[in-house]
Formats: sequence, structure tokens, C-alpha cells
Amino acid sequence: MKLRTDKSDYTYLLNTTSLLFNITDNIALTARYSMNNHNYYGTYWRSAQHKTSLDEGVAGNASHQYGEFNDNTLEAFATYDESFDLHTINAVGGYSFQEFNGQGFSASNSDFAVDGIEEHDLGTGRFLSEGRAGLGSFKNPRVRLMAFFGRVNYSWNNRYLITASLRREGSSKFAKGNRWGNFTALSVGWNLHNEPFMQTQNLFTNLKLRAGFGETGNEGFQPGVATRMYGPDTWWLMNGEWRRTYGVSHNQNTDLKWETKKEYNIGVDFAILEGIISGRFDLFKRDVNDLIYDISVPQPPAIHDKTTMNVGILRNTGWEAEVTWNAIDKTNFNYTTTLIGSSYKSELVSLWGNQTFWDRKGFPAPGSPGNAVRLFPGEPIGRFFVWEHAGFTESGDWMLRGDDGEIFDVTERTKTNQDKKFIGNAIPKVILAWNNQFQIGKFDVNAYFRAWTGHDIFNMPNFYYGIPLESRNVLVENYDAQKHITGEKELSDYWIEDGDFLKLDVLSLGYTFDMKGNKYVKGLRLYATGQNLFVLTNYSGLNPEVNINGLDPGFEERATYPQTRTFMFGVQANF
Repeated sequence: MKLRTDKSDYTYLLNTTSLLFNITDNIALTARYSMNNHNYYGTYWRSAQHKTSLDEGVAGNASHQYGEFNDNTLEAFATYDESFDLHTINAVGGYSFQEFNGQGFSASNSDFAVDGIEEHDLGTGRFLSEGRAGLGSFKNPRVRLMAFFGRVNYSWNNRYLITASLRREGSSKFAKGNRWGNFTALSVGWNLHNEPFMQTQNLFTNLKLRAGFGETGNEGFQPGVATRMYGPDTWWLMNGEWRRTYGVSHNQNTDLKWETKKEYNIGVDFAILEGIISGRFDLFKRDVNDLIYDISVPQPPAIHDKTTMNVGILRNTGWEAEVTWNAIDKTNFNYTTTLIGSSYKSELVSLWGNQTFWDRKGFPAPGSPGNAVRLFPGEPIGRFFVWEHAGFTESGDWMLRGDDGEIFDVTERTKTNQDKKFIGNAIPKVILAWNNQFQIGKFDVNAYFRAWTGHDIFNMPNFYYGIPLESRNVLVENYDAQKHITGEKELSDYWIEDGDFLKLDVLSLGYTFDMKGNKYVKGLRLYATGQNLFVLTNYSGLNPEVNINGLDPGFEERATYPQTRTFMFGVQANF
């Protein structure tokens, strides 16, 4: 350990400076500048006496590296607030500018004549004279974002509410002609409980109807994609000399434009029985137009195998609901419970050009598993595109069901992509959260549960480590159950499991002492909290709560780290 050092220093500077000018009682101007500066400096040294140096026959190794990243933001906006008669108006208009820069440097050398100088004399290493030393630097493409924005809120007698906004945003990532996008939003609300005809009823203490539409833009891709850029490519032997050549760094796409999310929603907020029961319900439809993704393309004509493109339209539809019940409200006993539920469906509406499908989620060797996801217009996101398992032969070989419905032995007939089927659903039909708060005398209890239901999981650890083939690791829990399988694994629904679960996420117990009369301590509470206490599920993998976002949901990855159970004990005191 003493024959090796690896040091890194990180410096962060976060600064925000704001100026506020109250021009009148109703008009104010605000100017704000923010800076985010991040520097890192690292050194590495390995002695000539270190085992790695002795094994490689190299008298030590040393390196330096440095990087600097600067983000700057400038905002200036005006606000206007006015109330007269039954009208209330709030308006905001302004300008925003952001810039992102980064650059760095690194150098390394090996085989030093003197070991004790460590990393402080890189130039003396023998690798430099032999052309084997390392030297590198980088500068990120500068990225700029600029926006002009405005928003108006209007309310009449706290009964009719309107909000309208417009944001015109530009990004330097796009090519000229595609840099600017306009994003609008409009929402309306009706406080029905404030209407005169509602004043004679005793059921609702709050009833509000809502509807809205909004657009947002996304330019979340690597800078430089829309620009023809060159970088070091490879080495060529020319006239007895090795020469470094330059080539195009990526496939340029000047037609790339803003990805736009358009969302429509209607909803209701309510409270009944003097607020004992309250909640909300929302329906939404969300269209993501001109999805930005890296797509595999043929070579030639493309230089590289991936191109960043606007690939199609993704649609999400669903609902969200929340209900809170103040069930018990006594002097020494209170109980409040909240249930939150949601459900959504994602569907690929279209793909670009003449592309009819998009295969994703490739499975690496051993074996030749193929892809487990196919995005197909009109097909919901979250279906697994795999072969249908139909049992095993007496010798332990796989049997699959073909596209014609016939069962076949994979050792006798070659399976094809035409035999694959859309199977299962990785996105839960319903997602639930249930929070319970108790107060019994000086004790307080909080229990928070979560549940997903109606979804499936592809168990990748079992897929790779569940069959006891020769010279491979195997999971202990799967050895007996699958030792009859003699053939290489098949990408089939055999590995897909029901993922329903109920989790106790948090359980907290506290006790608050009566500190009346104490001159020094005004409040004292002891508490104990447990997190991730138990999971009820039939899923055999590590964690049924797998990723359900993006275009490849529903897979428990091989590199998943087990969830931890945490216990905390603490004290809160007010003096």
C-alpha cells in the first residue's frame, strides 16, 4: 500500500448573485447571475518496487490529470402583480441564457531512473523517449441555451382561473434553421365550491375542476451531433513511418430538431365532510414527438454504426388519484391515511421513414441470445419480444413454439425471428402507495407501503447463472430446479416471472417527552426508523422493483446490487 498513491482533489464553486428592483408597488425587476465551477486535479504514482511494476518489468508509473468545467447562467425578468375589484393578475416575462464549457489535460510516463521523486518529474521516464508515454487533452464543444419566456395568471373572484405561458428556446446543439423552438402552455380552473349555488350544500368544502395543455422541449443529446467534426482516427504505416490520421468523429445529422413533449390533462380536486376526506383525480395524455435516440445504421453509406435521429412518436396515457382520510381526530388518538394510485400505458405510435420496427436490448454472450425488445408501431412499450417456451425434451434440450403454432426441438430445427412473439407486460397496471400516520398519546407511528401489480420481469441473473452447464457459475437456488437443462439457454418466456410485490418502505416510531417547565430544553423526541423492512412477492430474483422507465423496461440486470435494510435511531431536541 505504501508503494502506490492515487490522489484526487476536487474543487466546487457555486455562486448566485441576485439584484431586485421594486420599481412600483406592482412591478419588480430581477437580475440573477449563477456560476457553477468544477475543477479536479489527480496524481498517480506506482513505485518500481510495487508488485505490478515487478511483474511488468517496468520501473514505476506516474501520471497527472486536470479538468475544468464552467457553467454560467444569466436571467433577467420582470413581474407584475395587480388586484382590483374581483380581478387578480400576475405576470412574468424575461430572458435566460446558459453556457457550458469544459476542458482537460492528462499525461503519464513509466520506467523511471529514480524511484523516490514519485510523480513529480514525469519527463524522466524512459517511455517518453520510446514514444510510449501517454499525453492527452480535450475541450468539450461549447453549449449555449437561450430563452425568452412569459407567463400570465388571471383569477376572477377566486372562481375562474387561467394560466398561459410561452417559451421560445434556442440551443446551439442544433444546426442552423432548427435551433429555435416555441413551447406554449394553457390551463384553466374552476373553483366550483365558490359558486353561489354551492353555498347551500354541506357535502363539499372544496371542489375544483382543472384542464390543461403544455409543451416542453428536450435537447438531451451529445453536443456536436449536428456539426461535421473530426478527430484522431487510426495509425497508418506510410513510407516506413507510422502516421496518425484524422476522420469524421460521428455521423452528422443537420436535420435533427427539438424533441417536444405535449401533454393534455383534466382533473378534479375535492374535499368533503368538512375536510375529513380529500383528494384529487387526473387523466392525462402525453405525446413525445420527434424522439431523439441513437439509431443503428448500415455501413456504408454511414461512416459510423450509430446516428442520432428523431425517430418517432411515443404516447403515454393514464390516470393518477389520491385520497386522504382523517379517520380519527381525538385528543390522544389521531389517525390519517393516504392512498395514492396511478396507471399508465406507453405506446410507440410511429417510427421514422420506412422503418417498420426497432430491435433493442441486446443480450451478450455466452450463447447467441439476440434482442429481447422490439419496438413496433401500435404495440405497447414494455412487451418482451422473445420465443415461447414449450417444454424440454427427455435429454434436456429446449422446445419452442413456432409462428405456425407447432412445437419444435431447437436441436432439430433452427429458430427464427419470425417465431418470436410479444409476451408479457413490464409496466405495472397499477402503482400504489399507502401512507399511515398514527398519534397515540406521546407516541407517533408512521408506516409507508408501496405496491406494484400486473407486471412481469425478465430475470437476467437466472438467465445467465441459472443453468448448471460445465465450467460456469450457477446460482445455488436454481441448481436443483434447472439441473435437468442440458442445452444452451434460450431467450424465451421461461425466464419471465410475475413481478407483483408489496413493500414496507418505512416504519417509524417516536416518543415526544413533556418538557413543560424545563428552562433549557423546549422539545425532546426519540425515534427509531426502519427502511426496506420486508417485501411480499413471488418473484425469485433480487428485487421485483426493476426499472420501468425508458424504452426497455422490465429487466433485472446482472449487475444489480442487492437492496439494503436500514435501521436508524435518533433524537431531536429544541433548546
